[in-house]
Amino acid sequence: MPTGYTSSRITGMSDDGSVAVGSIFDGSVTRAFRWVTSSSTLTTGLVSGQTNARASTVSRDGTRVHGMTDNVAFEWRLNQAPAQILNLPTNSTLARANSNGLIVAGIYNGGTAANKPLLYDFSNGTFSTPTSTTYASPGFYGISGDGLTAVGFGTRDSYSYPIRWTSAGFVELPGGPGIANAISANGQCAAGNVYVPGTPGQHAALWSGAGLQTFTDLGPLASLPNWRMYGKDVSQDGKVVVIYAEPPTGGDNTALIWTSSGGLQKLTDALGGAGIDVSAWDLKDATAVSANGKIIAGYGITGGVAAGFVARMP
Repeated sequence: MPTGYTSSRITGMSDDGSVAVGSIFDGSVTRAFRWVTSSSTLTTGLVSGQTNARASTVSRDGTRVHGMTDNVAFEWRLNQAPAQILNLPTNSTLARANSNGLIVAGIYNGGTAANKPLLYDFSNGTFSTPTSTTYASPGFYGISGDGLTAVGFGTRDSYSYPIRWTSAGFVELPGGPGIANAISANGQCAAGNVYVPGTPGQHAALWSGAGLQTFTDLGPLASLPNWRMYGKDVSQDGKVVVIYAEPPTGGDNTALIWTSSGGLQKLTDALGGAGIDVSAWDLKDATAVSANGKIIAGYGITGGVAAGFVARMP
């Protein structure tokens, strides 16, 4: 972290794992940051009239960073000042960008109106809010590399359901109520969570195959009964999912990982088993994984400080 900053969190990473973005805090003000393997951490500076800034996503190629200030969404590119995203409603959340960052998916909160899924197109400075006759208040959390497929949630019967969207419309993903939080660049795999009937828990989920219609339940972990587990990101081939987990009654959360070869386990155990020294860390959240499944980003506690981390598996 730059001098004077005391904590950090990573919220997004490029597909090759070379760029990570998030927020850092100096005790009074939050700044968005961009970290790359080849240079020091860079902060965004400020959008005129705003005090705080948080980066929420980076394009898959690492060239464009998007996020939120106090009241407006912004875009930030290397060697440029952050700029407010024009023609975008102020009550908008940007969740994920496509490969070159020209299309960003998210949620538009219309104030007194219901939420709407949001697609912003930087090539012409316009946004669209796809509509559904099946789901109330849908939203997007992930978008494919080509910008043609989005995933997220839609509400019906008082529950949220995982959905996939293309220009042909909305399709519900199998597995029951839940949310799809991320999609691979090729659009062939998605990660999220599903509710577990009769328990306070949720299981992380993987969807794959044609139209993402093959469902894989990634839980539970025997040592964490009834925990709520959320799949946060997925590798290109669907063989690695990174997961945030929290206890059913509140308390200390932890980072998990699922692999097709090793199943579900704590990220600390997986990294330790790969020969990575994590003795100084309490890993709290895994927020991103590279396309090849080898590089994982998130945040944890080390030396009593909350800090972002990037772990590189052999």
